[in-house]
Amino acid sequence: YMGILVDDNEKCWLIEVNSSPSLARDNVLDDLVKQQLIDDTLDLIEAPSFSRERLLTVLSRRIAEEQGSRGRPATYNSKAQLNRDLTYILEGKRLRKPGEIPAYMGNYERLAPSEYADQVLRTIRPSKASDPH
Repeated sequence: YMGILVDDNEKCWLIEVNSSPSLARDNVLDDLVKQQLIDDTLDLIEAPSFSRERLLTVLSRRIAEEQGSRGRPATYNSKAQLNRDLTYILEGKRLRKPGEIPAYMGNYERLAPSEYADQVLRTIRPSKASDPH
């Protein structure tokens, strides 16, 4: 974990490096703050539920296919087969696409891209069209 501050001149300042931030809860305040952080993070990533039984079935089949295909081209690793396996394991649930806003943000706030980020960038870097020189 690194804390970085960006100043008005777009210069980045490293303000802390934390290789292993503690989630220990040594007191009531720790418990309140850190548990909410953990809950919000888990909600934000929207980890999908899946069938452990189906996962085991797919993994067992893929191991058997790999062991049986020694010296032959592997067909079990095709993109189509991987998609079929994931759809089966996830029981047809669709995962959130990259860049798609999560349904629940908790206490997180999206910084960029956003209207606010665009406004800040326009303030820092005025467009050439508005520059009289």
